[in-house]
Amino acid sequence: MQKPTFNKITKIWSGPKVLPIFNPDQNLGQLILKVLEQTSETVAQISADTKVSVTCGQMRERTEKFAKYLNSLGLKQDDVVGIVAANTENLAPSVFACFLLGLPFNPLAPIMIESDIVHMFGKTKPKLIICDGNNLKIVQNGVNMMKSNAKIITVMEDVENYDSVTKILNRAAEKDFDYPEVDSNSAALILCSSGSISVPKVIFKTHKEILSIRFPISQNQICYVLASIFWYSGFSNLINSVLFKLTRVITAQPYNPQYFVDILSTYGVNMTLTPPFILVNLYHSGSLKRLDEIKTWIVSGAKVSEEIVEKCLPFIPNGIFLNCYGSSEANLISINNQKRKYESSGFLVQNIDIKIVDENGNSLDYNQQGEICIKRSVPFLGYLDEPEKTKEAYDGEWFKTGDIGYFDDEDFFYIIDRKKEILIYQGFLTTPSELEAIINEIDGVMSSCVVGVHQESIASDIIYVFVIVDKTKNLTVAQIENFFNLKVKKQRQLQGGVHFLENFPLTASEKVNRMKIKEMAKELMA
Repeated sequence: MQKPTFNKITKIWSGPKVLPIFNPDQNLGQLILKVLEQTSETVAQISADTKVSVTCGQMRERTEKFAKYLNSLGLKQDDVVGIVAANTENLAPSVFACFLLGLPFNPLAPIMIESDIVHMFGKTKPKLIICDGNNLKIVQNGVNMMKSNAKIITVMEDVENYDSVTKILNRAAEKDFDYPEVDSNSAALILCSSGSISVPKVIFKTHKEILSIRFPISQNQICYVLASIFWYSGFSNLINSVLFKLTRVITAQPYNPQYFVDILSTYGVNMTLTPPFILVNLYHSGSLKRLDEIKTWIVSGAKVSEEIVEKCLPFIPNGIFLNCYGSSEANLISINNQKRKYESSGFLVQNIDIKIVDENGNSLDYNQQGEICIKRSVPFLGYLDEPEKTKEAYDGEWFKTGDIGYFDDEDFFYIIDRKKEILIYQGFLTTPSELEAIINEIDGVMSSCVVGVHQESIASDIIYVFVIVDKTKNLTVAQIENFFNLKVKKQRQLQGGVHFLENFPLTASEKVNRMKIKEMAKELMA
């Protein structure tokens, strides 16, 4: 990665300016078909659950066959297809067929409940919903609650009275038809914002925006990303695996440390991506082993401590850990592949401009913390049915991320925290991530989450920490508090105390659900 340039007058940092790899003014589905045809003998996908491999040629054939089925339903351009499914064998061709016909699809996490279905699909109003057999009842209940007429089919499972993608692909194809002309500026993907502190918003992504992003990926690798396509990392892995001729290993199973490592080892995975808490869990669980084939291990979704990276490096002797930063709205923003300053998010990716601003909108210089504002040549379309929130998200051409960050004097980019998560005690500002980094230094602490609950009587946030510990270490609350309080000023100390949890509640995008943990803290304060 090249260092960004800095304009001393405008105080704007810019990533390298390069042409897109693919022409962004085209239908993403048509491009995928072309690449699948060119690489027809290459293995596109391997299911770790069923051991079934699918070649690019087979993937193309399935995509076109399912597109004919979608057309036979009378679906028209811009009709929405909802997906509530894990990574199974026939999910990918279902998605590619939607692109081909100009049907924007709205993926939800397979663990979502009825209220989530109603909230999201109540806004996007899909005409067709594709789900797994094990969540079919939840999806059907949600559809009934919405009083929707949406047709529901499963991906793989054979369920009485419901069609499935698998059955559709195994029967005679529907009649041929001419694929429609799809405007590259039309919606291809409808995402939920993946933050951990607010109700998800609905985000539009166009064919053009998706194709304008350059990912620094080497071709002909074997990749494994645990996330479902609900999460942007899972979606981008699906798309990039085809466009960059990667073999994608998939599983529908929930995260299990031993199974995760077994997949990396069994299939000789070269590239993987995890959130930091999984890396911490893998290390403390004792499941990690020497993985000679790993070349790139991307850590994304939150800050990763240098200590945990240094502890895990010996397990990937031929690889590196990359810390990256991105968002549902702004896509991939920066990557640290410099083998140093692991707590930094590294250098800016191509074709992106960033400025750091204070509360009055003034642009800041090196080593000055402020809100991160981003400008891309192709921005996201906005939030569905929320014009005011779309307007609030922008300052002219600049998207306001709500994240606090800065650039150091070597142009390394740092993310401090969410603007809304900053804690104030007696006028002293601090962030959860700073405090979590200290707690995570303690031998035996596997993961931590710091939240604040505002107390009106003292006009301050009371700081609580929730931890998951290695029970073999016999850590006590007093030991954690003593270690922590010796390292921080009084205003940063844990007025709300230390509280042990077996597991953290997670959002559907597999981030720690700070809203739920904050509710736990409020109950403790009451």
